[in-house]
Amino acid sequence: MASLDQLNERALALPVIGFLLLTPPILLIFNDESEIWGIPTLYFYAFVIWVFLIILGKLLTNRLIKSELVYAKKPLPPSSTSEDGGKQD
Repeated sequence: MASLDQLNERALALPVIGFLLLTPPILLIFNDESEIWGIPTLYFYAFVIWVFLIILGKLLTNRLIKSELVYAKKPLPPSSTSEDGGKQD
């Protein structure tokens, strides 16, 4: 498992990489008349990058939450579906 510092660095790098992949100089590479499955290449590229960033963000978020709980040695918060209806004294 990656350390908390490595995960934090990845969390910082993800939006930076996403920004760079969606800037005009890179987008202009795909701005031509060709199509992929009937979709213009530019739109296809932008959609694939967008979905890729969402998936990576979700995976990274899950790993960050798990590692922060491990390093902090805290139990998971109680769910609101407990026997007392989520009410705390």
